[in-house]
Amino acid sequence: MQVAQMQIVDEYSVETKMGYLTAWGDSWGNPMRVPGGMPWYQAPLIKLIGAYYAGQVVEVIERRQIYCDWQGVKDYVPMSRVKSFSRADFGKTHATNPELVHIMTGVSRINTYREKIKGTVYLPVALGSDFDFAGNFVPTQHWLMDRWLKRLP
Repeated sequence: MQVAQMQIVDEYSVETKMGYLTAWGDSWGNPMRVPGGMPWYQAPLIKLIGAYYAGQVVEVIERRQIYCDWQGVKDYVPMSRVKSFSRADFGKTHATNPELVHIMTGVSRINTYREKIKGTVYLPVALGSDFDFAGNFVPTQHWLMDRWLKRLP
């Protein structure tokens, strides 16, 4: 319900946006997973992925060279630790905190970037450690490769 409250009515309703976000039930790849395939507004539990979306602002907390194995290439890579979304951040908006509330972006099958997916859809960025996570992995920090970042003027 808190993610639904982030949405605005534009060419699509909040219900349509939330239906899109949960459209594939509990499948890999969709932003929100509803176990059992029930409607999002009835589900007692919804899994939300946390992601950083292309073209959005992030807050860099720290920079470091980190040894990585990226697609078979092992080397030190310049990386930035970025701020994640906490439970206390619910209620913040993209207008006031664009580093915490992102506009969902996407790429079409023909590799075309877009910022309108069922209108403008807002989602929290990568979730912080105060959320419950599936499995045994709980991220304490989020790092992005610097080559994925663009400095603002």
